[in-house]
Amino acid sequence: MSGGSKSVNTNIGAFPVNFKEISREKIGRGELKFVYTWESSTGPESERLSNLNKCDVGEIVEYDGAGDPFPLPSPPFANKTVDNPTIRNVLGGFGSAQDFQKIPGGEFADTLKEGSLKATQRFRYRCSDVNNGNWNPLLGPFTIRRSVVQNSDVSFKYTVTKDGISNFAGSRGDPFSRISQRLRPRHCDHHRLHRLSMSALRQGQQHFESSHGKRPR
Repeated sequence: MSGGSKSVNTNIGAFPVNFKEISREKIGRGELKFVYTWESSTGPESERLSNLNKCDVGEIVEYDGAGDPFPLPSPPFANKTVDNPTIRNVLGGFGSAQDFQKIPGGEFADTLKEGSLKATQRFRYRCSDVNNGNWNPLLGPFTIRRSVVQNSDVSFKYTVTKDGISNFAGSRGDPFSRISQRLRPRHCDHHRLHRLSMSALRQGQQHFESSHGKRPR
């Protein structure tokens, strides 16, 4: 588990502190899930989180290579593009968020070949009354690596790795050409930051709210 952040406040006003990872797991075939939480600088009590309603907490993911939008290597991935950097934010008052590592572009190319993709993820925050509303670091950087390699029996294996944990899809007994169809998610966002309420964390119930819309600046 990653350690908490060391945020520095240069002006008055509440800001996020103790940003940390509280869980990680492998889900589905070739997907990873992380849960992060944070507190308010005004106190650890959950009711103090409302003091962060003037703040955004989020991620910025930058892909190795030029271009915005960034063209995914195709094959092995679908012939699609992603924002470079990819930015997702949630309201600071939520107090927690989930980070999913999914298939880039949401699917694979019809014809597969070996390939790889590298990205760097950082978590950050901004508050309207802290540091003149500028972005401040929370945690990272984390390197996210995705690769497709061919097995000796001509099937393919997909692997995603972040911060020492990996998950994969494909094996000798299950050709990747069939697995890739089952792996297709219902949406094409391969990397999304989600809201998870503090009460839901305590009760072990997950309530998601996607962070869509135009890229924040």
